Amino acid sequence: MGGRDVELEESGTVLGKEGGASGLSRRALLAGLAGLVAALAGTALAGCSGAASSAGAAGVPATSASASSGASAGGNTKLAAASAASSGADSIASSLRGTGAAVVYFSMPLTSAPDLDVESGASVLVRGDGSMVGLNQMVAEYVSQQTGADLIRIVAQDGWYPTDTPEDLIDFAQQEQDDDGRPPYTLQAPDGSEMGSLAGYDTLYIGYPIWWYELPMIMDTFFESEDLSGKTIHMFVVHGGSGLSGTPADIERMQPGASVDENGLSINRAVVGSEGESDAHSWLVGMGAIDE
Repeated sequence: MGGRDVELEESGTVLGKEGGASGLSRRALLAGLAGLVAALAGTALAGCSGAASSAGAAGVPATSASASSGASAGGNTKLAAASAASSGADSIASSLRGTGAAVVYFSMPLTSAPDLDVESGASVLVRGDGSMVGLNQMVAEYVSQQTGADLIRIVAQDGWYPTDTPEDLIDFAQQEQDDDGRPPYTLQAPDGSEMGSLAGYDTLYIGYPIWWYELPMIMDTFFESEDLSGKTIHMFVVHGGSGLSGTPADIERMQPGASVDENGLSINRAVVGSEGESDAHSWLVGMGAIDE
């Protein structure tokens, strides 16, 4: 397939779209900066006044801005969680280590993967117990295990995506993108139970494959449906050469009230099994989420 360099990361199959993504990541201006300053100014004095008198005193309470715009006020509602960190600890690192973190991922491995070249990446990895797992699911599990964050899967409606052959999934993904489709989804806990909301989380590690240089359309549905204002988003992808492919900018556009970390983790599909865990570890250490 000469000259074609886009991959369907979960299937390990080269796609056939000519050209490339725009590729330039940009960070949207954080909405609500003025509201943040006002909110913190009002709560800082209250938090400090009781700190010296009691080691067990409560931290600064969570406060939301009073502005009517969700874009301007939404980014402020969760920031007070950092005040629960122990004295002298780095506030960003401590917030990542709290229970308010979740790994949210989309993974769509093939149910059968005949004749896939191992060197170009398989659709699934096989655990020691013989069970198969999608590549993005494997990275999601690495991140969850190392951070203690809850593991939540973005699940497509049963039968929505064809998974029998690489060609079927490739063709469907292209058509869905051409149609600007918005496939339905649910959020699912590891035990299979459905989750209704991500409201209790401050930090989200969000993982997805790159399909035809872009987010899978189900991720557009997710980002357009969920209110992630005030949350910090760190993304990770499994790729076959396209890296993040400009997707941080797409996420910023759909979630202007969230803080999107552009320094996402991208792992080549061919090395997820051999290097994925160590790459995830280095990424998490680099952002201060875990210790070395």
